[in-house]
Amino acid sequence: MAAATNRRIVCVETEHPHRHIVAVGVGVKADRADDRLTVAEVRAAIEEGDLFYTVGSSSGDFAVVRLDDCRIGECTVETIRTSPDDEKDDNLDEMRVCSWKAA
Repeated sequence: MAAATNRRIVCVETEHPHRHIVAVGVGVKADRADDRLTVAEVRAAIEEGDLFYTVGSSSGDFAVVRLDDCRIGECTVETIRTSPDDEKDDNLDEMRVCSWKAA
């Protein structure tokens, strides 16, 4: 079994109309994602023991990312969410939008 890893989420991709997160960018630096992972890939990695987290842009606080099921009406979307805390700038909803460039 592979050792668990810690990965920082630095940006998100969402889809409308509910702003569900569909993918994230992970990396060491806040302004640059090294890899793109779908929500399904993040969820699978969390279930295998990996830790995903965010860092607040101004507070510097950490928030752990957890599995979440968003229920809107009869629609259920398997997604991810940051654990609640007192800071807002470390929430996934506050992360910058990923801007992927073709190689």
